[in-house]
Amino acid sequence: MRRLAAREQYRKFERAVLDERSPDRSYWLATIRHGLAMNEAGLVWVDETVALLGKQGEELDT
Repeated sequence: MRRLAAREQYRKFERAVLDERSPDRSYWLATIRHGLAMNEAGLVWVDETVALLGKQGEELDT
């Protein structure tokens, strides 16, 4: 659940930075998008792991 909240927070930061007119804006966006990518990778991993463990549990039941 924290990862979903973090995703929304990153998106909020991203929208705010897109409105900025700073020469550093590209660096800020790169940092935010790295955080988004890492967060998304974590969400995918969790989904895959839950599915894998669920299958493993089903195999043990048979």
